[in-house]
Amino acid sequence: MDFRVINATLPSNTTLGTACDLGAGAKTVYLQLGTMATGAQIRILAAEALGGTYLPVHRPLINVTATSAIPEFYQFVTATSAGMHPLPEGLRFVKIQISTLVSDTTCTMRFISKIY
Repeated sequence: MDFRVINATLPSNTTLGTACDLGAGAKTVYLQLGTMATGAQIRILAAEALGGTYLPVHRPLINVTATSAIPEFYQFVTATSAGMHPLPEGLRFVKIQISTLVSDTTCTMRFISKIY
């Protein structure tokens, strides 16, 4: 069993990260969050192809809450707590969306997956 680490970057002054290919065979995937000062909420988007249309993941994640404005979308409660957060299986092409603009510097998070 091997591990793959993919950096997900959110460029400065944006709310949407770059597209990431988690690779074929990725069964268990975690999002590694560093401590962030904003307390922003984070949503995972997924698509069928790297250049495809990215839509919010509706399957509930661990440590999530449904927003009152859009109850069908699940997202991380807060981004201020560092940690490893499991994602639903079967995702390959993903992006991170954050509820507040990233500051003047680029933010990097990591997807870590087990390859079987």
